[in-house]
Amino acid sequence: MSKITKRSLVFLFIMMLILNGSNIISHAESIEENGETSVLFKDFINEAYNNIDKLRVVKKDGENVTDYFINKTKDLFDKKDYKAIQEIIVNEELTPFIEIIINGKKIMI
Repeated sequence: MSKITKRSLVFLFIMMLILNGSNIISHAESIEENGETSVLFKDFINEAYNNIDKLRVVKKDGENVTDYFINKTKDLFDKKDYKAIQEIIVNEELTPFIEIIINGKKIMI
């Protein structure tokens, strides 16, 4: 593959991650009509707990509250109580994301 093609693919992948990450935050704030959480939110939380070492959670002011969040939601995750996790995120104005590294650069989704 040429450098331009590789760069284009990396750029496209990064844009997809960024756009997908913003959807996670908006989905955390929206509960479906039937009172259930969205599949996208559930998938994100499952991915976060499957890669717990890459999970980061910050407050609105940027303070890292990852350990607090994990301690508060671990039992809820074990019970698959996504709605309660979602309510914590919304009520406490938290922003969860997963850090990944692509070509040596940290990306947050």
